[in-house]
Amino acid sequence: MLLRLLGVFLIAALAGAGCGSSGGGTPGAGGSGGGAIGGATGGATGGAVGGTAGGVAGGAGGTTGAAGAGAAGSGGRVVTKFTVPSFFNDPYDIVAGPDGNLWFGEADYFQVGRVTPTGTITEFPVPSTAAKIGAITAGPDGNLWFTDTGTKSVGRITPSGEVTELVVTDSVGKLGGIVAGPDGNLWFTERQYFQICTIRP
Repeated sequence: MLLRLLGVFLIAALAGAGCGSSGGGTPGAGGSGGGAIGGATGGATGGAVGGTAGGVAGGAGGTTGAAGAGAAGSGGRVVTKFTVPSFFNDPYDIVAGPDGNLWFGEADYFQVGRVTPTGTITEFPVPSTAAKIGAITAGPDGNLWFTDTGTKSVGRITPSGEVTELVVTDSVGKLGGIVAGPDGNLWFTERQYFQICTIRP
């Protein structure tokens, strides 16, 4: 009985397929439309995937380019050193001068030094061999001014190298920093007596 029923269902299925095939070509048209839709959908999906892949590749290329530019731009930082001629000079403070050069004090060799931007160094002796040059600054008068803890003085040196020192009275010699003030005077510190001092150029 079961085998007979299966045979009936199989015959009916085959007959249905045959009827569909002879249905005036309509299903074929539908199949063509479905194929067109499927093709469009597939094309759009493929285009989106391709676009995403292209974007990722482009982004990777952009990242690589940025890294290359950064590596090239970070090079070339080299420290250049210029040796001061005198021995045991102990260069201390340094400042840009009004003449386009750099000026520095020598704490252990009683001299003020000048160095050009290309590295040529010239040293100018201070009158006293007891001098210990500390801070140095460009003054409003076109000269350089410095503190001298060895002789308890404030000194002035012209761009041509002429030195004048002014003794600070009632000082034990611990003179510190010096700077040009907004009032046109020079201001410096006296560390031992806890004082701020000023002098007119």
